[in-house]
Amino acid sequence: MKKIILIACVLFTVHNFAQSKLNNYKYILVPNQFEFQRTADRYQINSLTKFLFKKAGFTVFKSNESFPDDLAQNRCQALTTRIINSPNILSTRVTIELVDCYNNVVFTTRQGKSRLKDYRKGYNEAIRMAFKDIENANYQYIKPKNSQIAKVKKAAKVEKVAIKEKVIAQPKAPKVPLKKSFNPKKVERISANNFEITGKYQIGDYGVCTIVTDNKNFKILSGDENFEIAKIYKTSKANIFIVKWVAFKQPQLVQLIANGNLKMDTNKGIKEYYRI
Repeated sequence: MKKIILIACVLFTVHNFAQSKLNNYKYILVPNQFEFQRTADRYQINSLTKFLFKKAGFTVFKSNESFPDDLAQNRCQALTTRIINSPNILSTRVTIELVDCYNNVVFTTRQGKSRLKDYRKGYNEAIRMAFKDIENANYQYIKPKNSQIAKVKKAAKVEKVAIKEKVIAQPKAPKVPLKKSFNPKKVERISANNFEITGKYQIGDYGVCTIVTDNKNFKILSGDENFEIAKIYKTSKANIFIVKWVAFKQPQLVQLIANGNLKMDTNKGIKEYYRI
């Protein structure tokens, strides 16, 4: 009898701890394609996962959707969904993990199983089974206290995330219509002694960002987690580039000026981003 009571107490404590950790996060991110999928949203797994999170009371976004300002500035407010696929000959088996911006696992469900032979139906059943643990957590967002925020910032200085990059074919720079307010004929000439575009910049709401080389072009990484927020493509002019943001469809022109800063032609006019 004592053993039964002890086990019940342990399970109750674990459940409450997991629930409290989930409540500290405001958003859930669902990738367009999990590692085990060959194509985006194959068998509608990603759409189903987003639907189930939304049904359970979470504010959820797919990774290709526009984010609210607070999430765009601080990705640590969100947990990212991972689905661990462990199939065998007889059944489909999946486990759902929620990881923070430093790749730490915050929540793990039990394994959901299905013996249905149709892949679409099998994944649907297995994911819904695993998702019961998330539903039972009774999620309700609670804004972290200042002390908790300070701990997150402190941890950000210590932990770094390994970024896995896929080798893809070199994309062509998108065509952007030139606006009258941004005349490439009047841009400053950049000599060999001037800055290159790579380096750290203060970029609006994204804060301190790093521009690094990406094959023959460049990309912008945001924050300590080095999340890719944009790609930068070269043009025929040495100091004129095209920026394609992950969160926005419309490409933009950017000019590297002689002092090393960037001038960008945004929807709200020309903005200057400063090199650090």
